[in-house]
Amino acid sequence: MAILVYETTDNTFAERTLDAFAEAKIPSYRTGYGRSNIQAPMPGRRGESQVCIYIENRTDFRRANDILIGLGAVVEGPFRLPSGWAVHLAFLIAGALAIWIAFRSFTG
Repeated sequence: MAILVYETTDNTFAERTLDAFAEAKIPSYRTGYGRSNIQAPMPGRRGESQVCIYIENRTDFRRANDILIGLGAVVEGPFRLPSGWAVHLAFLIAGALAIWIAFRSFTG
């Protein structure tokens, strides 16, 4: 079963990645066009399309990920909730807005 390891609109990066995977003997393939294909059938997006890069074997995931990072792939950090002060500030603003709306409706 193939595993999606990266998505990009950069066709050149996708080709470099597949070349690096081939050199490392990691079976892989891609789907999609990338932004360099102006004739790509993507209504409303002027031909921009995601290139999806897949590997064939789950056991190659760590090596494939290391190669991607070495080539300059964007690394996403884990999702984090806002800090406590941001939540308090949001409640303070919402409360002030509610008081202002209530005041305006009574003086109205």
